[in-house]
Amino acid sequence: MNKIIGFAVLLSWGLLGCKRDNVNINIDSSVNYKTTAFFISNKDTIRYSDSSRNTEVVYSPSKVYAITLGLALRVISDSLQTQLYVGQLIKMPYFRYYGPYSDHGTDLQNNNIAPGSGSTVALKITRVGNDNFDATFSGKVWSVKDVDTLFIKEGQLTQAKLPSQ
Repeated sequence: MNKIIGFAVLLSWGLLGCKRDNVNINIDSSVNYKTTAFFISNKDTIRYSDSSRNTEVVYSPSKVYAITLGLALRVISDSLQTQLYVGQLIKMPYFRYYGPYSDHGTDLQNNNIAPGSGSTVALKITRVGNDNFDATFSGKVWSVKDVDTLFIKEGQLTQAKLPSQ
């Protein structure tokens, strides 16, 4: 599983490294909507909205999901997930976000989750449309670098693109 997470993390970082202008390759330009992520982490309210063209959801050949909303939110599922369906619960052992002022969440070491870091965050799929989906999420995130455990609650992901393969 660690190698799968490492692969998915490298894949999502590769997507982040793309220039914004290049992210639209092979994406139907007629389909554009606003993707939003919202959650409360301890006392901080985190909200990120951007054009769906600047977000990425990948379903890798190893059957894990990598969700990247700019630099604001990066999550990766555990292994062997099925295609999305309403009611599906997806564990996210890698959960990292920006705000306020720095990155928070799961840390990596040598392409694997660093000892002392982890996440119990799970997404629950609430809607699957023709080209996007919605989910709720909550859980705990801890890091070898952050002293406190982060309690993630009231999480909402709306109009995220359906995964590309």
